[in-house]
Amino acid sequence: MFKIPNTPECAGATYKIGKATGNVDWVLFFAFVVIILLSGVVQYFNIFALASLNVVLQYILLRRIAFRFSRKIAKAFVFVFVYLIYSFTVLQDIGDIVFIVYRFHDILTALLLLNYIVIRQSNFERTFVAVLMFFMLHGYLNWLVVTFAFNLFAGDPSIIKSFRFLVFFGMEEQYLGIYRSQGLFWEPGVYQIYLNIALHYFLFYARRYLWAALALLGVILTLSTTGVVIAGLQIAYFAFINRGQGALGKIILITMVLPAMLFYVNFASIVVEDKVVGEKSGSFLSRSFDTQNGIAVALAHPFGIGFNPETYLSIASANPYGIDTPLITDRGQTNGVLILAYSTGLLWAAAVLFLTYKQRIFPKHRILFFIVLVGSMSTEPLFYSPFVFLFVLSGLIRFFPLERVGAGSYKMKNHVRNVNVVDVT
Repeated sequence: MFKIPNTPECAGATYKIGKATGNVDWVLFFAFVVIILLSGVVQYFNIFALASLNVVLQYILLRRIAFRFSRKIAKAFVFVFVYLIYSFTVLQDIGDIVFIVYRFHDILTALLLLNYIVIRQSNFERTFVAVLMFFMLHGYLNWLVVTFAFNLFAGDPSIIKSFRFLVFFGMEEQYLGIYRSQGLFWEPGVYQIYLNIALHYFLFYARRYLWAALALLGVILTLSTTGVVIAGLQIAYFAFINRGQGALGKIILITMVLPAMLFYVNFASIVVEDKVVGEKSGSFLSRSFDTQNGIAVALAHPFGIGFNPETYLSIASANPYGIDTPLITDRGQTNGVLILAYSTGLLWAAAVLFLTYKQRIFPKHRILFFIVLVGSMSTEPLFYSPFVFLFVLSGLIRFFPLERVGAGSYKMKNHVRNVNVVDVT
């Protein structure tokens, strides 16, 4: 049984168990693939070519909806417009305008995609799932090719530690005896973001446990500290909310989940310990400096320093806050949450984080998904990416048209009013 709470965000909604209708929207599919590639693709791809392709795809999507704009995204449009105006007030140099253009290319892409999804609601979920499956399956194939045919790969001196064979990418070094899975992304820590989102969807919405298991295994193969911790949290939460299934159900759940969790916790502890005090501790030290320095910069510049990464880099290089670290501090920031905080100030950062919590794409288990997304952003500089900002802006729309797939899923319809509580069995 699933209950609809009597809250403003659920007013006028009915929830219905059933399969998704409609087919994959292939133009939306390719648009999603491109914005995900723009949100962390490996450096072999030309980012400007991808941005140009994105502009073409967004134009095609606009034509498909006859250049209409839904009134449901009005608040999101106002938010983006005001944020754009504010970003000019924190310019450090007139040349920094180009970085505003870069940022708002991504933010406007998220807004346009959100508008299209709201208008063409019936095809969204099947398309989104197809995109997740595409990146998961490519990641597995990529890992197999890297593991068993690395002799086919060629390196590029201009891209550190990255090797390529056709559309497959990898790093020469092994970790815990295996190659780390990274899919189409510049490092495994980026790939785990999309795998954890896939795990969240397959566990809590589609309830397709084979695909959830594949997503979990994919996270494990990335050997990302953040990834394995977040995935473990999701599995533990899933086991907790499903504990009340009767005596037989509990026995089955414990029999299946407990051994896997014991193995997973042991594995995760090995990964975390090695990253903190072991051979890979450099990753922990660099992120520790980024966190401390990012907080110091945000507090020293509460209204922001702008989007130009060179502005932050000059501060980090000088290390004016005297942060004790064995590392060379001439390095960019890796914490996306702190980039958000010091780029346009603490107030805007708080607003964006609040909207991330209020996102409407995954409306159930909202705190958990907030941890998944923001936890991942705390170790990757991707908060301003079009994929992540799609979730941010969805927190401003009046209603999000989703049709869930599988048992425990639901369908929202905007034509039913005065709904208090509906029980669905």
